[in-house]
Amino acid sequence: CAVKTCWRGLPPFKDIGEFLKDSYETSVRLAGRSKRKLRRKDKSMRRQPISHEELVHMSRSPNYCNTNL
Repeated sequence: CAVKTCWRGLPPFKDIGEFLKDSYETSVRLAGRSKRKLRRKDKSMRRQPISHEELVHMSRSPNYCNTNL
């Protein structure tokens, strides 16, 4: 292996999981593609710019609790 990772330098796995879960729950859904810039789907929040730290998505995630028909 050419890459070495110091596992002691990483935060605990639980902290990483909580961060990712929080990011997912507060993610920003984007409106249809615009040639100029990305826009939020929520019209009341469109004037607020999307920061580089926010997680964004184009469509909703599937519900894996429901079976496919």
